[in-house]
Amino acid sequence: MTWLQKARLYGGVGSIILLIAPFVSGFLDAIFNTLTNIIGKVEFSVLILSSILPEFVSIVGYILILKGVKLISEATNERAIFNNVLYAIMLFIIGPIAVSIGGLVFLYDYLKEFLQDRNIDSRLSPEEAISLLCSLLLWFFILIVLIAIFYIAGAIFLRKGFYRIAELVKIEHFRTVGLLYFIGSILMVILIGGIIIFIANIFMIIAFFSIRERPPHIPPTPV
Repeated sequence: MTWLQKARLYGGVGSIILLIAPFVSGFLDAIFNTLTNIIGKVEFSVLILSSILPEFVSIVGYILILKGVKLISEATNERAIFNNVLYAIMLFIIGPIAVSIGGLVFLYDYLKEFLQDRNIDSRLSPEEAISLLCSLLLWFFILIVLIAIFYIAGAIFLRKGFYRIAELVKIEHFRTVGLLYFIGSILMVILIGGIIIFIANIFMIIAFFSIRERPPHIPPTPV
């Protein structure tokens, strides 16, 4: 296989895995609900697995995409392409995980402090319920903003790398992916960014599988 064929295979398969990763949790939940109806209960550790497995599936997709980009970077002597996409993927993976873990720790401590002086059977007063709801909504909003910041930073690097790939392999879909990721990351705060990023992943599949068998003319590296 030529480097173009390998890049197309790794990048295309990785993009498909990345696209279906969000649906893994729903698929596993359906299986576990079926098992619950059959055997009566499912171990808590299995439920935890269903929540973290999509992240591992996404990481597999990212690794394959990075492998495809690395082949293009090495074949064209464009080290900056690989570096930019690497930085983007690191921000996409590490940032949200770190923010989520920190957010969950904070939420646990807050709820523990909020409930420690209360009787388990006692009900919340309307004022307490409103206060708790506002605090949880604020916590969720801050969490989304912090994750969006990491995604915006990653999208800047991804756009740089994919714009250059578009110039090298003469496929404008890569430019579209970079642009959609950037727009989707900004709009993530109002919760429609995820839809745009999902569309960007579809364009990424098209872009990688559109790579031709014969190498295109490689323009010189801009100074």
